[in-house]
Amino acid sequence: MAMDGIGTPRLEVLWLEDDDDFFDNAAALLRKGAAAIPPGVGLRFRPSIRRAVTLHDALADLSHNPDLVVVDLNLPDSRGVDTVMTLRRAVPGTPMLILTVVEDIEPAMLVAVEGAEFLDKDDLSPARLVRAAYMAIMRASAPPLP
Repeated sequence: MAMDGIGTPRLEVLWLEDDDDFFDNAAALLRKGAAAIPPGVGLRFRPSIRRAVTLHDALADLSHNPDLVVVDLNLPDSRGVDTVMTLRRAVPGTPMLILTVVEDIEPAMLVAVEGAEFLDKDDLSPARLVRAAYMAIMRASAPPLP
């Protein structure tokens, strides 16, 4: 993570979401949650969010080396586990947070086995998003289990 102008780590986020309203609201929740973390806490960060509406757009934007990829499992050009697996091949080791709806919970659980964190889109809050982003980052940096 790079530092911003005031010494807070800047978390470069690539967010794949095709629903404009959901993206605007969820990105605002992440910013709000990150801003509420007290100084001196190790997980403090300022999100810098780039958006992609399709998997194709996201793959073209990976040169910015995101610190975290937030993924909707149902994009116009890709669905389900295939979306995450394609991203995994393109940016191995990059933390991923899957945002899904209850109907997609089985694919989300399969993705979690591959090392991604997931949250229900209908149950978001600033604190939950920050916690899930932190857990995704920690999960990606943890050594593999024997």
